[in-house]
This record gives sequence, C-alpha cells and structure tokens, in this order.
Amino acid sequence: GPEAFDKGLKSYIQRWAYKHPTPMDFFRTMNDAAGKNLDWFWKEWFLETPTLDQAIDSVSVTKQGQDAHVMVIYGNKGNGVMPLRVRFTFGDSSTQDFTYPVDVWKSGTTYTVSYTFAGKTPAKIVVDPGGHFVDVKRANNVWQAK
Repeated sequence: GPEAFDKGLKSYIQRWAYKHPTPMDFFRTMNDAAGKNLDWFWKEWFLETPTLDQAIDSVSVTKQGQDAHVMVIYGNKGNGVMPLRVRFTFGDSSTQDFTYPVDVWKSGTTYTVSYTFAGKTPAKIVVDPGGHFVDVKRANNVWQAK
C-alpha cells in the first residue's frame, strides 16, 4: 500500500543519496522496508513482460438451510502473478472482501476456495474490484448469479 511504499522510498533515499544505486539496490531496499521478499514482483513487472489475466473459472452455490456454501475456482490465464483480491456482493447489497497472497499461484494456474456464508447468498463475485491491476481481460473477472 501507499504507506509501505512511502516508507521504502524514504529508506531508499537515505541509503542511496549522492551514490550510484542500481535497480537491484532499489528492489532490495523496498524488500527490507516492506519486511517481505517481493522478488516475484520486481522480476515480473520490471525485468520481464508478463500479462495478467485473473479470472473466475467456475462458481457453485449450494444452499443448506439459510447458509450458502460456495466453491469458487479462480484462474490465472496470463503468465504474470499478483495477489488475488475478491469482492462478494450479496442480495442485500452488503459486501465482503477477501485477499489472497501471490503464493496461491505457485502451485498452478487455478486456486480453489470454499466459503460458507451464514444467512446470505452471493449475487455477484468480482476479482480485482478496484480495478488496480493491469488485467488484460476484465470480462472474465465477474460472476453474476442467475
């Protein structure tokens, strides 16, 4: 987020002012400031030219009394990875957001998640609801209940 980026940029300026840093110096400083290894991000988005296409491959909804059991298979159709951000919108217009780390794509191009919602049934599911990622095909980011 913006706070982590600002912290990293300030650290970078302090470490490398009046010196000759390389891009790797910037990447390492940002990793240190974030407290996590972001090499996957630097590699894919600065050193390569990936495409990102996260998708909702399939959704199954099973009602059990008032509860809705939902199984969603998310897909990664491109060769780039980003964290998976998802928003469920329910019949009463309430929403619930979920964020999954980029690691969900390490084991393959699909990621399956089961959810149980007490007293609510999803009316819509959207991947990257804020539109922050450079997804090449947003049409497959939305599932709408029939």
